[in-house]
Amino acid sequence: MPPLPTLAGAIDQIYTAMQEVIDTELGEGNELETVKTVVLGDRATPAPRTPALWLFPQAATNDGTTFGLRETWTMPLSIVSLIVNTKPEEGYREANALAAQARKVVLSNRSLALPFVLDVISVGFDPARQNGIDNLIVYSAAAIVAVRFNSEG
Repeated sequence: MPPLPTLAGAIDQIYTAMQEVIDTELGEGNELETVKTVVLGDRATPAPRTPALWLFPQAATNDGTTFGLRETWTMPLSIVSLIVNTKPEEGYREANALAAQARKVVLSNRSLALPFVLDVISVGFDPARQNGIDNLIVYSAAAIVAVRFNSEG
């Protein structure tokens, strides 16, 4: 088994791997063909092209069962869909559908192709809500997954 990454290195690799899993399903004929932009945390232009997916990490917690330098962590990540639509009923449905579809794509690769990732599980879903951004009506929904992983030090 390869050496474990540091906590910071593991988080960065997980973040990148999740984007790569999503990126493989972009484009015509793929699961996420309508998505125009994938954003990591605050690495975005002020107004990403929509439909968009925005990945937000949440606080990682140590499970406390490991000691020394090898630790096991769980880090939730929100996969937020952003949809612009002038029709509320359509906007809500589209935002929910896109977040749910992105969740399905991420869960299809339970290790994110990283040897230190133990599992990726679904932990929640926040249905669509309406927001106003730059005179646009934007709908967003969030699928929340948790990544369980090992790190060193």
